[in-house]
Amino acid sequence: MECNLCNIKNEEYRIIKKTKHSICCVNLEPIIEGHVMIIPINHKKSYSEFTPEEAQDFLNLIEESSRILRKAYMKQGALTIVNHGVNQSQEHIHLHIMPVNEKEGTRDILCNFFNVPYRQKAEVEQLTNIKKHIIKFN
Repeated sequence: MECNLCNIKNEEYRIIKKTKHSICCVNLEPIIEGHVMIIPINHKKSYSEFTPEEAQDFLNLIEESSRILRKAYMKQGALTIVNHGVNQSQEHIHLHIMPVNEKEGTRDILCNFFNVPYRQKAEVEQLTNIKKHIIKFN
C-alpha cells in the first residue's frame, strides 16, 4: 500500500523545511491558514519507532515551525495535535501545527467539540480514580 505521507518528500510546492529526518509541509486540507504538518521522512507508524536522533530532529522541527508560524501569522501561540489509532487518517505518524491566539487553543476547541464546560475542576477522588484506572494498564 502506497503511503501519501511518504510521497510528500517529492512535493516541493508544499515543503516549508526539510531536515535530515523530518519535513514541515503545508497541509493538503488545511483547517485554517497556516496549518502545517511535521512528518518523519522515513515511514513510521508510531513514535516508538523513532531512533533518538530522529526523535530529537522531529522535536526540533516542531519547535522551529511553531516559532515561524507565530511570527508569520502574528499569533500568540501554536496548537499542536497528534492523532493515534482510531482517528489517525494515515498510518504514518505526523503532527499538526496551527497558529492560534488566546481562546483558540486546545481547551477551547475540545470543550466546544465535546460540549463540556470550559473549566470544570475535578475532585481529588475523581482524579485518584482516573489515575488508578490508567495505572492498571501500565
